[in-house]
Amino acid sequence: MTVGPGPRRNQRQELPTELPYHVDALTAVSALVYIWTLPAFQHALGEQVEANPDVPVQLLVRHLEMFGPQSPTALARDLGMTRSNVSKIVGRAEARALLVRVVDHEDARSIQIRLVEAGRDLARRTLAIGDAMMRQLTKEWAAQELQAWTDLSHRLSREAARYAERIIGGH
Repeated sequence: MTVGPGPRRNQRQELPTELPYHVDALTAVSALVYIWTLPAFQHALGEQVEANPDVPVQLLVRHLEMFGPQSPTALARDLGMTRSNVSKIVGRAEARALLVRVVDHEDARSIQIRLVEAGRDLARRTLAIGDAMMRQLTKEWAAQELQAWTDLSHRLSREAARYAERIIGGH
């Protein structure tokens, strides 16, 4: 199975069918992460939200909707980008009147990036596409199967968060 890499649809990218892990659960999760983070996949989802999507802007507003206002430094850290890249994306979102830069009430030398209503609307539409995708992917599943998968996914997420805290924190 192949998928095009976004705007340049003349190239094709193979989807993973076999990964070199020995733990099947890791193979399954890795395949999901790989597919869902493909630029082509993200672009296709973005097109369901708006024509000619600016996927990094959609990512930014979705992140701000989920986690609230943040400094450019925190956004760069959380999104795995450079501050320069975040600044460019914030500038594009600001030009579209999706967000504002406000003085941080805890430190007047710093700014926070905060969504305005148009940004919250774009974020909600972006999140709704994810909800629709999951409903489509699981439409043939029995309610018990979906609940079991959901429960196990939440459990794995909690354990992954604890593991990440331990290895990132050096404990």
